Amino acid sequence: MGQDETARNAPIFLSYSSTDREFCLRLQMDLEAAGLDTWVDKKGIAPGREWQRQIQEALSCAGAVLLVLSPGAVDSSTVQAEVSFARDEGKLVVPVICRPCEIPWHLRPLQHVDLSTEAKYRDGLAELVDHLRRRPTWRPVAGGSIPPRHEWQLEEKLDEGPHGEVWAARRRDGEERRFVKLGFDDEQLAALRREVEVFREAKLEDRTGVCQILDWSLTVEPYRVESEYAPRLVDWAGDRNTLADLPLTDRLEIVACVADALDELHRADAPHGNVEPGNVLVRSANGDQPRVKLWNCGWGPGASDLYRDRRLAADAPASREADLYALGVVLYQMTVGDLARPLGPGWERDIDDQLLRADVAAMIGTRPKKRIRRAAELAQRLRSLPIRKSQRRTRGLVRWLSAAVAVSLLLAVAIWFHSVRVSREAETAEQVSRFLLELFEAANPWERKDGAIPAREVLDRGAERIRDELGDRPVVQARLMDAIGTVYGQLALHDQAESLLAGAVAIREGRPESEILDLAASLHRLARVYVGQGRYQDAKPLFDRALSIRQDILGSDHPDVASSLIGLGNLHLRRSDFAAAEEHYLRAGEIREKAFRNQPEDEDRIRHLAQSDNNLANLYEIQERYDEAESCYLRARARQIETLGENHPSVAVTDNNLANLHKARGRFTEARKTYAAALKSLEKAFGEDHPAVAMILNNLGNLHYERGRYEEAEKHHLRALEVREKYFGDQHPDVAMSHGNLANLYDDRGKTEKARSYYAKACEGFESSLGPDHTEVALCCKNLARLYSEQGRHEAAAGLLHRALAIYEETFGEDHTEVAFTLAELAFVEIAREDYDRAAEYFERELEILDRVLGEDHVEVARELNNLAETYKLQQRHEEAEPLFVRALAILEAAPEQRDLRGQVRDGYVELLRRLGRSGEAISLETGPAADG
Repeated sequence: MGQDETARNAPIFLSYSSTDREFCLRLQMDLEAAGLDTWVDKKGIAPGREWQRQIQEALSCAGAVLLVLSPGAVDSSTVQAEVSFARDEGKLVVPVICRPCEIPWHLRPLQHVDLSTEAKYRDGLAELVDHLRRRPTWRPVAGGSIPPRHEWQLEEKLDEGPHGEVWAARRRDGEERRFVKLGFDDEQLAALRREVEVFREAKLEDRTGVCQILDWSLTVEPYRVESEYAPRLVDWAGDRNTLADLPLTDRLEIVACVADALDELHRADAPHGNVEPGNVLVRSANGDQPRVKLWNCGWGPGASDLYRDRRLAADAPASREADLYALGVVLYQMTVGDLARPLGPGWERDIDDQLLRADVAAMIGTRPKKRIRRAAELAQRLRSLPIRKSQRRTRGLVRWLSAAVAVSLLLAVAIWFHSVRVSREAETAEQVSRFLLELFEAANPWERKDGAIPAREVLDRGAERIRDELGDRPVVQARLMDAIGTVYGQLALHDQAESLLAGAVAIREGRPESEILDLAASLHRLARVYVGQGRYQDAKPLFDRALSIRQDILGSDHPDVASSLIGLGNLHLRRSDFAAAEEHYLRAGEIREKAFRNQPEDEDRIRHLAQSDNNLANLYEIQERYDEAESCYLRARARQIETLGENHPSVAVTDNNLANLHKARGRFTEARKTYAAALKSLEKAFGEDHPAVAMILNNLGNLHYERGRYEEAEKHHLRALEVREKYFGDQHPDVAMSHGNLANLYDDRGKTEKARSYYAKACEGFESSLGPDHTEVALCCKNLARLYSEQGRHEAAAGLLHRALAIYEETFGEDHTEVAFTLAELAFVEIAREDYDRAAEYFERELEILDRVLGEDHVEVARELNNLAETYKLQQRHEEAEPLFVRALAILEAAPEQRDLRGQVRDGYVELLRRLGRSGEAISLETGPAADG
């Protein structure tokens, strides 16, 4: 008799509790009546023989074990030992329910028969007999062979269920290992057959990202499929202690490789159906970049609940959409470094990186139409993450508007002081004061506290009267043109402001030399309007001429000279020439300190000194020189409190600026408290519906936005917008700023259409109030372009960026940082379109500009060297990428504060070295002195 027949005719061992003896004896009689040989302890042990040894021998010879399940059997240590021994020996174990009980968890996957009632007994007995007659001839056991593949030894069982068993096996005469899947019934055979059919029909034999099937047998038991072996991701990560200890770049590269493999399957029209870490194989050696393959393609019961899109039914067939959702969950787990963590509500808080949060959301979002459609797109996103981080500069530039809050509020209080000075001048210039009292005071929104603003017609009528009625009094006419032109400028009505102030300049050009200082004042005011319009090239010669006049007449240390220097400093700041801005601010501060040293502590003195401190602080904040900025703000605040008291609006202005600084440094609690103090002070001074109050509301909204408190942010931004629209109407820069902030907020919340609408309103508002070629319009174009790019509308994005580029080139000239950074944004769009050649051209041109403008050792140059190097990697231009990484790291050695950027560049270089097969150098770079970055 052969081995198979011997096993099939071996007796059936009945394992039971003594409390179920009567049931067991009945079952034994019925089984033997059906022609099946059985063994029960009380019947089968010969007198005088050792009881336990006899049971062990009977178990060893048994062809199958019937486990009679009942509450008593579950609690019986003897029954547990018998079943454990049988399973270790590879015996077929069939649970038979005698009485209702809780089935032990390790037995639940086994096919069982319920005989707990008389009706169930009659029907179930026939099923049990049939099953036992067809019972398999062999069961797998660790250390055993696979018939007829006796050269392979089973090592470890990895999985078990209705779909069969999965084992790791090793060839006895070598190191080769394989996965072996074993089936023992029709259902398991169907699962194995489906896997082989998918593999062959989809022609996956040449797919590098798919685990290869090497052999199979689907005609006789045990049914078998053998595949190439590599550690599963769950095991590979465990061998390295904790996944979170691995560099994030390595984890993301694994996900990108999974995405590549999944894309191969999808292009072959073969969805995987069960994407999860247990089906991802990872092989790495000697520090090389891990190689990843997908396993179990088209096999198994489908995605587990952890990786299943809940919008789909549990029994839904495998699909591309389900695979991409599961891949999004894997990305989340790999990012947080925990393969057991479910993706639940509030998962966004687990990921600090905003770009990675967006990538996960694009895979698992609640709106399927907004999800990523191809796995290859996720791979591309992850591999271009280093340069995408630089792409966030566009959104970062929105902070320029926040930084400008300091200037706007200072301007607000300056106008407040100006109105006081105007009323003082009434004593000596009655004609001028009457005119200003009728028009200027009524039209000044910063001074009024009742929430009302007079009709534009009043202001326009005043401008008309100046031209029509004062032609015979040029001195009064020019002074009033200056006053009304300044008000127009503060209302962002730049065309009207320019007309009046240019008229004042023209009148004073022909006046006697004794009035040349008035000409300097008019030149200075007109230059400020040009700055507001973004016409920096037109503004500079006016500032220079005003400065020259004042120095010649008043000397180099006069406060008016300081005012001219501040105007030039503001101009240089707007042009991002920080060194020149600092030089002018410092010189202006020195002049004012000297000029006011022996003067009484009045409001005028404090205003000028605080303005100098705030200008310098704002500059230092933009440069991230935070300690110096804080020192300036605190000095300004101390001066103001000493003279004006804690509740003065000027103190609130400085508090606002100090809160901005706290926010930039991540001191969110301090920022919130300081904003609150400033808000309370300004509401008391100006009322709740004042533009200065709206500015604080705007900044509080930005604070909540950065902390992810979107509902609070929305509430503050909408309130700020309401106040601004009430004062300024629809077409004003502050209103456009609010539109832009709300657009950012809705964009991050996934409310794409709302975001697009508000971006468009911001662009329209800046274009209408500042002109179509203003730099704020360019910034709006860039933000709207980024939104379009994220939507996949790359052509539209490119068009907007080219418009922004043209504005910057016209405004600043071709050698300017804004031109360079816009070229980078165009490069990112081309990367998204996978046009790496054009992206490299844009980055190369950008780098040439930054080298000339900032110098070859500037941090921004290092950032863009990294971007270009990463682009070369995407082009497979590895040899050209290496010197760029080396140069970037050399620059960053002198910038210890750039820890994150240095780590990003180092990680990119390490990955390049691994691609080049230089693993030793990669390990040295990772673990050497530079690794602390």
